[in-house]
Amino acid sequence: MCGIVGVCARKGVIEEGDLARMRDTLTYRGPDDEGLWVDNDRRVGLAHRRLSIIDLTVAGHQPMVSDSGGSVLSYNGEIYNFVELREELEEKGCRFKSRSDTEVILHAYDVWGIDAIRKFNGMFAFALYDQKKKQLILARDRFGEKPLYYYVNRDLLIFASELKAIKSHPRFSASIASDLALPYVVWGNFPCPGTIFEDTKKLPPAHYLIYDIETHDCNTVRYWQPAEYVGSCPDISLPEAVARLDPLLTDAVAKRLVADVPVGAFLSGGIDSSLIVAVISRLVDNLKTFTIGFAETEFNEAPFAKKIAEHLGTEHYEYRVSQQEAQDLLLQLPTIYDEPFADSSAIPTYIVSKLAREQVKVALTGDGGDELFGGYNTYPHFYQLLLLLGLPQGAKSGLSKLVDWAGSDRMRRHRALLQQDEPWKLFLYINERANTKIGDACSIVLGGKESQIAESAFVDAFKSVAYRGLMQSAPFTDMSTYLTDDILTKVDRASMAVSLEARVPLLDHRVAEFALGLSVSCKMGPMRNKGKRVLRSLLANYLPATLFERPKRGFSIPLAKWFRGDMRWLLSEYLDQGRLKKEGLFDAKAVGCMVQEHLSGRRDREAVLWSLVCWQMWREKWRV
Repeated sequence: MCGIVGVCARKGVIEEGDLARMRDTLTYRGPDDEGLWVDNDRRVGLAHRRLSIIDLTVAGHQPMVSDSGGSVLSYNGEIYNFVELREELEEKGCRFKSRSDTEVILHAYDVWGIDAIRKFNGMFAFALYDQKKKQLILARDRFGEKPLYYYVNRDLLIFASELKAIKSHPRFSASIASDLALPYVVWGNFPCPGTIFEDTKKLPPAHYLIYDIETHDCNTVRYWQPAEYVGSCPDISLPEAVARLDPLLTDAVAKRLVADVPVGAFLSGGIDSSLIVAVISRLVDNLKTFTIGFAETEFNEAPFAKKIAEHLGTEHYEYRVSQQEAQDLLLQLPTIYDEPFADSSAIPTYIVSKLAREQVKVALTGDGGDELFGGYNTYPHFYQLLLLLGLPQGAKSGLSKLVDWAGSDRMRRHRALLQQDEPWKLFLYINERANTKIGDACSIVLGGKESQIAESAFVDAFKSVAYRGLMQSAPFTDMSTYLTDDILTKVDRASMAVSLEARVPLLDHRVAEFALGLSVSCKMGPMRNKGKRVLRSLLANYLPATLFERPKRGFSIPLAKWFRGDMRWLLSEYLDQGRLKKEGLFDAKAVGCMVQEHLSGRRDREAVLWSLVCWQMWREKWRV
């Protein structure tokens, strides 16, 4: 795990001082070593910060130049099948000087060219410069576990693992992409490939980019199509699915335990992390596990995690988060995430990463289970509400009048369910991963239009697999958007901020392809009301069901309560009406109404208010 940066200049020359300054903004991503390479013409420069995990010697130093001298690599991540690839490459005559997976990538490119990327099982973001072709290749793993940003103007391309490195380059122009404010308010992040800055993009997951130094052409190519696997194996029964998943997941976990440093695991007590820890416990002894808790019982899963750790015999570490500690961390979020990021679970994720880093350098996580195996509570609700789409307009009008007459305040607010005329709109309306409804977002963002959401990656993902069934579309959409833009972003930044490498076995592409192929009935039951049936059934082979069968909880903080208490000052300071009017992006009156609704207890506006506070804190910190 590392930090990478680089510059390609069509005009002018690369200044090594600029490159080094960019690199060293990411020291925490790679505190163990640093490197810098500039070509003879000083038109291409790569730099690297290293977190040593495999082959801790200087042989793993980067940027790494191939034996032929034809290509140069700066790479962040892990190729988990590097041993098998190395053996295959040795049979083809390649000779290795190190035990690192970095060298495997270079030899793989020499032998197979750009198609080598399809052979990699791992999490990665890398920059490879082909000196003969005068081309820079940027590549990102299938799910986007590792970040990669790039900025292009008329004369140069700048790339880096994080935005702060790009912003530190003197030729970067920082202008806010205000047209993305509405999607941000809806989702609490900037949907890929967008960023907070104009002319600056994220390289999408499962893509590589080829930049031609001479022509300034910049083209992206998708190398993996998850949609092709959706519903491809509909006849697999639940027992067969469990039997086939067990060895797949065991191998995925085993590959992610390979390291020359101590390895542990996060343990929340939920299905996914408990399954990963259970599998690890069969493979290694003396596993260290980590969890955090809260004083508020409804948010505290630490007691469940402790019982599971005791059953599996792990060396368990637990830490309780105080409100003051969480509040102090709030002010660091704009620096850690580089752009507004409104998932409040970023705070406990950072704290559990910090706890783990005191004992280990690598931690396995259970992320991905909900999206791949149908675990979110939204899915059964969506299944039940799909009936509304088929109702005649007269029936919808009658129901609306009935709700007006006899319904509760909550029911009257959700009459809008009857107005959703497309499946994706219905799914987004009830989606628990969204921070607010489209209508509310449009009332908040000045000039906001629903068309900005209709043209989003969320809608594209939903429609792309709708022919397989709407109940396949729902989790596929979360996997394609929320998983990458929120969960994996959160985990990467929180863990790397403390120099910890996080690995995600459920996102092994073999596991993912298998999960995508299963029928909805297999994953969620005939009535679509039993999420993660396959994972639950597999976990029952490892643990008594009494240890993990309970209502699903999110990994979050009691922000709604804190906003009405000691953290109320955040709302009064950052959402001050005079301040909002001066900045001219959000409607001060609409925001003020939402603040009052929340403080009075009439409605829980925690998520949308938090997204606005995060935007304002970021703007203050970055002075843009």
